[in-house]
Amino acid sequence: MKKPRALKPGDAITIIAPASPVQKELFLAGVHELESMGFRALYTEEIFHSFRYLSGTDEQRALALNRAFADPDSKAIFCARGGYGTIRLLPFLEPSEIRKTPKLFLGSSDATALLIFLTEKCRMPVLHGPMPATEIRQGESKYDRARFLQLLTSAAAPAEITVPGASCLREGKAHGVLTGGCLSVLASLMGTPYEPNTQGKILFLEDQNMKPYQIDRILTQFKLAGKFDGVQGVIFGEMPGCIQNKDQGYSLPEVLLELLAPYPFPILYAFPSGHTDGKHIPLPFGLHVTMNSEKRSLKIEEPLVKP
Repeated sequence: MKKPRALKPGDAITIIAPASPVQKELFLAGVHELESMGFRALYTEEIFHSFRYLSGTDEQRALALNRAFADPDSKAIFCARGGYGTIRLLPFLEPSEIRKTPKLFLGSSDATALLIFLTEKCRMPVLHGPMPATEIRQGESKYDRARFLQLLTSAAAPAEITVPGASCLREGKAHGVLTGGCLSVLASLMGTPYEPNTQGKILFLEDQNMKPYQIDRILTQFKLAGKFDGVQGVIFGEMPGCIQNKDQGYSLPEVLLELLAPYPFPILYAFPSGHTDGKHIPLPFGLHVTMNSEKRSLKIEEPLVKP
């Protein structure tokens, strides 16, 4: 992995909109929060453009991303928000060019497509974390600010994360490289040149407002494609709104345990990263981690950045 350099006070962060249109008021609130941490936000008025249900044409959005990587003044790139459209940018990106200027890259939800692209095609670690126009704009009630800053600015391995409210669905301890993201976006990458490699990985899988049968469909697809073969452990997000109805008579964890019964790896459920009703805990993808489902813990074994 080609790690980016740690951020310092005064460093510039370029904010892009690779997916859905951005509301200016929400975006500027996120910019204010980033500036309160000591960073400078770089963006152009193009970020507020829209084309149908996207924040611009594919060419415009891809150009903004490529420019951000090439800009010597920019030390990091943050996605403003999710929505839809990031997957459409992948054919416009050249891994060899991006690898020339590795930078901290942050996103979640629909940006999962870019997180997978950058870790697998460009061999760069990335941060699955809160975004300016969503969680960051809401302040510390919606994201773990201390851990967020530590990941961005420190070349020391972060402290172990323990989530007492998470559920151990299958006991065990596992070691591997962390990857994953939004479940529906990962499914959209299947059968494409950007399909994730899951061998030897700890998978983090999350989404929101999906019916249990829809989650069943995607996980069954992964099983048939061999995507759980060689996986070392699975961590599910909180999965908010993922119910059929309040009287359905079964729980989502029951569905997950049945689907994953053929595999021996440990399983943790309700880890608050990505779509969550609580604080979004940022997770670095592409780094070695150790999970302990009985302790409800995740230890990042190496820093995201270099000095």
